[in-house]
Amino acid sequence: MLHILIPSDFSLNAYNAAHYAIMLFTDEPRIFYLLKSYQVTVHHPRYFTQHDVGDSVIEIANQKSKKD
Repeated sequence: MLHILIPSDFSLNAYNAAHYAIMLFTDEPRIFYLLKSYQVTVHHPRYFTQHDVGDSVIEIANQKSKKD
């Protein structure tokens, strides 16, 4: 049985994507999960960063993968 997660903000585009997913898997046993997703806007300076954390995380992961 397939377990399919559909993130949604309940917009028309999200509705169309969910409808497409449902039609795509009509012939298979499946369970659909809807996940309400939204973007949180933070305006407090405490949460601002001065550097890009993503690059350092990728570098660390790359170095660890070379060790193993």
